[in-house]
Amino acid sequence: PDRDSLYFHIGEAEFSVGDFELYYRMHHRAGRAIKAVLEGAVDEQVRNEAAFRLARIHFQKDQASDALRALDRINGKVPERIVDDVEFLRANVYMALGRPGDAAGVLKRLQGTESLAGFAEYNLGIALLQQDQKQSAVQQLDKAGLLNVSAQGPLAIRDKSNMLLGKLMLESNDFVHAQGYFDRVRLDGPFSNQALLSAGWSHVNVKNFERALVPWGMLAKREVTDAAVQEAMLALPYAYSQLNVHGRAAVLYGDALKSFGEELTKVDASIKSIR
Repeated sequence: PDRDSLYFHIGEAEFSVGDFELYYRMHHRAGRAIKAVLEGAVDEQVRNEAAFRLARIHFQKDQASDALRALDRINGKVPERIVDDVEFLRANVYMALGRPGDAAGVLKRLQGTESLAGFAEYNLGIALLQQDQKQSAVQQLDKAGLLNVSAQGPLAIRDKSNMLLGKLMLESNDFVHAQGYFDRVRLDGPFSNQALLSAGWSHVNVKNFERALVPWGMLAKREVTDAAVQEAMLALPYAYSQLNVHGRAAVLYGDALKSFGEELTKVDASIKSIR
């Protein structure tokens, strides 16, 4: 060891091997590489990081109990760069094990953590919902839905928070507040189609068919293979029919029929090509 300049980096090398194997979905081999570090004569911080990585592998494989056992092996000093990640993983493991109360305790300590912006706030809202604390959950999700963030991950979580809030309001027949939450969702985000579809239904529930035409009209022009778009192509003429604009409704029903027929033709051609 004294003469080998690479000896002191062996722990990092094992981690790198494990990471590469994880990227290639080789979880068993990755776990074996990391266990070699965990059971070796290594520095306390290195051992704790190995336990964290092993817990993460178990969690990715839906082995929550094994993940918690690996986390429980962490004691003493933890590398500063993963302190918050360890606690966030612990909270997710608790939720997977049906222990939302324990998860909420951890997540409350992580509120305001920059590296987990959006994720800690959203997950706390889910943990509170699982404890049937709906009012507190709504307040927490509302906070997540208003976060001032710019990265794509936190932005998607912000949209997801607003989508969930809108659905909760729909379930409570609070259609006005539901519309407000759906309107917060970005038009170019991963939840935009569902938000536009749900916004239309929230207007329909209060018999405001004219207002429903706006989101459904936007949605019906998008990629037809999306289920939300397909539903909008049928919901839009339905709204027109409720407004007694039957000619427009008939044309749109015809457009939907034509579009669905073309998609079926493509599916049949794909099946023939594959065979």
